Amino acid sequence: MPLEGRPTVFARLWVRKEAYLKGPGTGFGRDIAADDVRGDLPGWCVTDLPAGPGHAAVAAGSARDCTVVRVHRTLPEL
Repeated sequence: MPLEGRPTVFARLWVRKEAYLKGPGTGFGRDIAADDVRGDLPGWCVTDLPAGPGHAAVAAGSARDCTVVRVHRTLPEL
């Protein structure tokens, strides 16, 4: 990964990991290296959401409850 792209990739992966670890309720009490969130996780839906430049957002949930994620803007864009 080129140096200039690393902060964006780090933020996306960190937010994916944080969203996933909240699902089972373990949070960061679990070993942070235990789960690879770069792709699909068995039994889970982890979906990147549009968040605008400089931001990362993710929705995570059990695959049995996986549905289409719709994003509705409630505030005007800046």
